[in-house]
Amino acid sequence: GSKLLASEQVQEAIAKGSSYLSEKGGTQVSAAIKKGRKLIKSTRESKTTQKIIRHGVTFIEKHGDTIMQKFEATDVDSVVEKGKTLFSDPAERQKFVNSIKDMAMDFLIKQLPSVQIP
Repeated sequence: GSKLLASEQVQEAIAKGSSYLSEKGGTQVSAAIKKGRKLIKSTRESKTTQKIIRHGVTFIEKHGDTIMQKFEATDVDSVVEKGKTLFSDPAERQKFVNSIKDMAMDFLIKQLPSVQIP
């Protein structure tokens, strides 16, 4: 299996997030949990969603270690600088948004032929 989902960093992030939410969010957390339960229920009932999840799990199992290596090799300072640039420069921000849209569209174009509509 993949080390990505089992890594100590991921587990620590989940624990910190859970701790933060339980300390800060009371009502909001409760509402989010209710919405999450509804989403999980609808996900369990949707064959299309199940198929997408299976593809995602297969991808993580196949490429998770490579993804973790990329994360570990990432220069955090350059990511922060890129974030500052995106925040302060509208033209760079638009280029970034456009690239995200292009990637999303490419993904959808590749995945839609395999989606079965009930």
